[in-house]
Amino acid sequence: MSGSKLLDSGIIRANELQSILGISRVTLWRWQRDGSFPKSRILGANVRGWLRSDVEEWFESTGREASNGNPDPK
Repeated sequence: MSGSKLLDSGIIRANELQSILGISRVTLWRWQRDGSFPKSRILGANVRGWLRSDVEEWFESTGREASNGNPDPK
């Protein structure tokens, strides 16, 4: 499934979040572990993703902008 289809479905995978946020995978997991970023959801065997609504709420609560300058990760 491509990144745009994941966004359309309401699920964002780690590689897409890395691009949106301009961070490494390790930073993403660290933020999640520390509670400063929403928890991922189990999508299947060894597959995780984040609800788009959770990520959008995080953007709004932190005032952070996506690395592409667009706070709406589309």
